[in-house]
Amino acid sequence: MASASVLRTALCYNVVIPNFDPAVSGYAYAITVKRHNRMEQVLCAGQKNVAALAGVQPAPSGRTDYDLSTLQAKVSDVATGKTQPQTISGEVMLRGPEEGGHDIVAATLHIVYYPDRMDDSAFAELTIQESL
Repeated sequence: MASASVLRTALCYNVVIPNFDPAVSGYAYAITVKRHNRMEQVLCAGQKNVAALAGVQPAPSGRTDYDLSTLQAKVSDVATGKTQPQTISGEVMLRGPEEGGHDIVAATLHIVYYPDRMDDSAFAELTIQESL
């Protein structure tokens, strides 16, 4: 019996926002990738109760080197009126060598969190970049 395996790379992220109250808190995030040709693309973005940081962009070459069905983040539900951690996580599957590969060299996650979105001077901001 023969078997074949597909080697893939995944961009995995997991963000836990403390003390999130959907009635008063807000966040926005974006995941941007940098390619060999130095072009950047926003792969994923989302927000709750605040303006978006960026809009999702199509692949610069028109050819996707990732699985489109894996771009949507999983966001935990927080009941209104309750303060608890909000979790945003995902796993973007990149094309393996058998599928034509990918040309992504780095990924950046940028998130802004407002514990009280009515007070725009009190916020937390985090940017993390990883090389592939």
